[in-house]
Amino acid sequence: MTFDHPLILLLLIPAFALAVLIWRAGSRNLGSRRAVVALVLRLAMLSAVLLGLSGVSLRLAESRQATVFVADLSASDSASRGTMAALINSSLAARGSSDVGGVVSFGRDALVEQPVGPLGGFRGFQGGVDANYTNAATGLDLAGSLLPNGYRSRIVLLSDGRQNVGDALTAARLLHNQGARVDVVPFQQQAGPEVMVDAVQAPSAARPDERFSVHVALKSNVNTTATLLLYRDRGLVQRRTVTLHPGENTFNFSQGPLTPQFHTFDVSVLPAQDTDRQNNSGSSFTLIGGVSRVLVIASIRSEAANVVASLQAAGMQVDVMAPWNVTPTQRFLFRYSAVVIVDSPAEDLGPQLMRQLVPYVRDQGHGLVVIGGEASYGLGDYAQTPLEQALPVSMNLPKRSDIPTVAVVLMIEDLESDRNVLISKVAGKAVVGLLSPQDQVGVNDTPDYETNGWAVPLGPAVNKKAIDRAIDRMIPGDPLDYMYYFHQAEAALKKSKARIKHIIFVGDGDAEDVNQTYVVKQLHAEGITISTVATDDAFGLGNPAAMRRLALAGGGHYYRAHDPTKVPKIFLRETHSISRAGLIQQRFYPKEVAPSPMIRDLQTIPPLTGYVVTEAKPTAEVVLESKLHDPILADWQFGLGRTVAWTSDAAGRWTADWLRSPAAARFWVNLVSWTLPPTASGRLFLSTRSGSGQGTVSADVSSTLGAHPRVTARVVDPSLHVSTIKMQQTSSSGFSASFPVKVEGSYLVIVQARGKTRTDVGETGLAVPYSIEHRGLGADLPFLREIAAGGGGSIVEHPRQMWVDNLQAIYDQRSLADYLWLAALLLLPLDIAARRLFFS
Repeated sequence: MTFDHPLILLLLIPAFALAVLIWRAGSRNLGSRRAVVALVLRLAMLSAVLLGLSGVSLRLAESRQATVFVADLSASDSASRGTMAALINSSLAARGSSDVGGVVSFGRDALVEQPVGPLGGFRGFQGGVDANYTNAATGLDLAGSLLPNGYRSRIVLLSDGRQNVGDALTAARLLHNQGARVDVVPFQQQAGPEVMVDAVQAPSAARPDERFSVHVALKSNVNTTATLLLYRDRGLVQRRTVTLHPGENTFNFSQGPLTPQFHTFDVSVLPAQDTDRQNNSGSSFTLIGGVSRVLVIASIRSEAANVVASLQAAGMQVDVMAPWNVTPTQRFLFRYSAVVIVDSPAEDLGPQLMRQLVPYVRDQGHGLVVIGGEASYGLGDYAQTPLEQALPVSMNLPKRSDIPTVAVVLMIEDLESDRNVLISKVAGKAVVGLLSPQDQVGVNDTPDYETNGWAVPLGPAVNKKAIDRAIDRMIPGDPLDYMYYFHQAEAALKKSKARIKHIIFVGDGDAEDVNQTYVVKQLHAEGITISTVATDDAFGLGNPAAMRRLALAGGGHYYRAHDPTKVPKIFLRETHSISRAGLIQQRFYPKEVAPSPMIRDLQTIPPLTGYVVTEAKPTAEVVLESKLHDPILADWQFGLGRTVAWTSDAAGRWTADWLRSPAAARFWVNLVSWTLPPTASGRLFLSTRSGSGQGTVSADVSSTLGAHPRVTARVVDPSLHVSTIKMQQTSSSGFSASFPVKVEGSYLVIVQARGKTRTDVGETGLAVPYSIEHRGLGADLPFLREIAAGGGGSIVEHPRQMWVDNLQAIYDQRSLADYLWLAALLLLPLDIAARRLFFS
């Protein structure tokens, strides 16, 4: 017996004394027997009240028990789900009336299937756990947290014991120390015909001229046949029909020579007899160094002839393609160590290819070289494209007097439908975005119901957002007379001081005065050129021939736009062609700004006669520049890869003297070589490993990088998803980082160590096999016995054994206060009756 407030018991003495005094004074009229009864009742009532206030309780042995079932739902036990649920149901039928039960399931993680309570039955497993791993420890820990106070505790583990994450034995011992018993029910998946890929092995590194074998080991427990497939870089390269015998079966696939890059090998087996299909695949990788394979992209093949000849003479493998023949995917580009783009406009390259070049360089560490010409950089519409993002130069034009200013008037006629009008507005805004603040722009929407047709009066292209809003609000008309609006444009352009004055007119040519070309000739004589874009009207009444004559008379270009969606591109192309603001054509000697291995073979720097104007980005390195300080040769580190920009051409248009130089052939090789990814940097020593759903990459970096290099790793998973992780320093030269490996297959890992003066880059790989859950190893009975012994339990076989009275005794403090207060309440009327009521 214990008391929460034992000092209250000291009040019993004065309370008894006071009760006796009161009893003596009030019991004179009572008989002697009745007086004694009244005193006993009064003292009993006082005792009950004071004992209740003191918190008196008794320590009693507890007989009820709580059992939590912990079920292994990992892949190795997936076929036993129904049996486990049936066993739990049978066990609950043997539960005592005061006993409670609960259910927990686990794989890699754990969750509560049924909270602890008076379960009458179990409906089956509803939750979803990560079945690729067995972490019995997390299931036992969760079960322990569910055990209620005041119950004798039991945990029943239902598993094959093949843990591959966590420490179940330690968890069982901790539960036993906390007073819970851990019993174990072994489960073993029923055996059937089974074929699995046991291993796929390939050399981690090889030379380009080296032949090697991919070694495949298959395990089988039956005599059967199978189809064996080998995929290289996700493409099927070999298929074999093989005969398998019980035990290990080995096969070799000859490979090589292969191109220098990271190659993946994936193996799949399709057996005639099998049970588990999840273990029928495996992977490995090989990193090939040495001779590089380069993709040269050129809209006009002859523009790249000098570059291709130089690369081939240096022993590189070169593929030359037109932009429209390139497959714009990472899988295709990944075949090449570097990509060279020669004088090709963005329209030819296409948005998809330009988008793919960004991760190709930034995330996978490959190289990119862009060589100029009249269809490149700003003249090739690279502005605001993914290609510009990857380049060390931007298409912004510097503010200089030598760059001619442009005044352009857009005359836009109604194109017969809201959709086509919207396209015209998009085209007009694209032109505005292309102009510099020194240029001027005006937009005339040719209304046929008023004299003022200026949606945007001719003025500086400074507040482009306001100009865009005005273009959005305009409502183009379908005028009967064009010449009136040509005269309006003429009047505005005459007031402009721009060096280039131009009109771009888009319409269908159905006005009555469309043949008055003498007006347009007069504008041309005044220095105002006119280009036309002929469209089709809704009724087939357009006059493209007249629109062509207007363009010829105006000294401009004629465009036929059967598809109105082509109008924006035509506007951009025309704006480039009339301004030529991004082109400098004069003889000069490039100035060396920074030393670079790209120009190491040039004894003297030959002259050039032209280049496309660009602006170097803040973090780019300019190697050569013009006398106007525009970049001629610039480079930078873009993520894990390198990019080079050469703003002159390669065909001799502006590089005739350059190509006659003895070192010219080697120059193109140096440009490409500088961007090639190092298969092994010589300064980075990399290693990888995987386990428990995590991959780990470790790097040993050179001390020459300085005291605190910044080391990062980019991981490309088998689905080509890229993640970047920062590596933490683990020793004076060691760095390490972990990343999740949720998908089986080969992972490419590119590590970059950046110091103050140098950046080292290295590549390696990681082959992640299928989950060990699918190896079908059967129950680990010795380990299950260890868990049972550590948890103070045993191996149980019958459902009734899970509720037997073999648990550690526990004692519970039962408070008597409620009972004592109830007794006091019951004694109160008896006390009153003994003193106040008289019975005859």
